[in-house]
Amino acid sequence: AAVHEKYESLFREVIVVGGMPEVVNDYVQHHDFNRVDRLQQDILEEYRDDISKHAKGKEKVLVRMCYDAIPIQLMKEQKKFQYSTVERGQTRKKYGGSVQWLKDSDMVQVCYNLNEPYLPLKANAKGDQFKLYLNDTGLLCCSYGFETKLAVLNDTITGNARGGIYENAISECLIKRDILCITTSRTVYTRLNSLLNAAERSFRSKLKQEIAQPRPSINTLRVTALRMLIK
Repeated sequence: AAVHEKYESLFREVIVVGGMPEVVNDYVQHHDFNRVDRLQQDILEEYRDDISKHAKGKEKVLVRMCYDAIPIQLMKEQKKFQYSTVERGQTRKKYGGSVQWLKDSDMVQVCYNLNEPYLPLKANAKGDQFKLYLNDTGLLCCSYGFETKLAVLNDTITGNARGGIYENAISECLIKRDILCITTSRTVYTRLNSLLNAAERSFRSKLKQEIAQPRPSINTLRVTALRMLIK
């Protein structure tokens, strides 16, 4: 139980610190979440500057609005990206190009809805039904404010923000390991469930073997966990 709790605590650190190399390296040296927050705010500002520099004409404002809408949508736990959240009454016709700009820039991560649980999964994805996540969960936490970070670290965060943050973290873990991030209907979920159960049994077996090995120090675990999201 103690090992499990320590891993959960380390994972919460990973969520708050994120995987930006500059931020990770600074945290490994100083273990200061205030420094982490300042660096992340600088990165978010650099992202907004990049949008202003590289998006063209009126697209600058539209792309910025789409990017700023992502944390809001994740707090609402919407099942797919809603253009009307960016601007009331608007649709893909106005903001579709701006969302595509964000996808191409790698500033966001995309999770597609899946028609059928058959390989190749990408071929069965619904291109017009997707969710967007920030490319770094630490930046998402930063966008919610320092008090939210403290709530994550202390495991006291509740409500929709908790679900949105953990969703973003899981999507980041999947995508950074070149695993297609998908969401499914209840029917497709049921079909996938048996496959996931088999995978879980295999994982538990391997985990028992790992636990039997000599345990690394807590500092080694912390550094390893933080560097996982950089790869």
